[in-house]
Amino acid sequence: MLDNKNNLMDFMLYCIFNHAQAEVWGILPESGPRARVGLSVKQDFMSAYQASGQKTPIKFVNSDTKQIAQLLKINVNKKTKW
Repeated sequence: MLDNKNNLMDFMLYCIFNHAQAEVWGILPESGPRARVGLSVKQDFMSAYQASGQKTPIKFVNSDTKQIAQLLKINVNKKTKW
């Protein structure tokens, strides 16, 4: 019985400290002719994000130099969850 309690406690601690962490991507033009619009959207998004108190990591990707398919191929891997 004690082994089962220890195993359950170990499992619970594992779940608490090894939870999946989500990441939010903002795919925006950060250079080129549409950079000004991308910066405006990024600033508005970050204002709302900070006001919400969320702690989810945010990653911005420049979409000016590559197409979306290329960006996804570079940034999405086997650990990415949809």
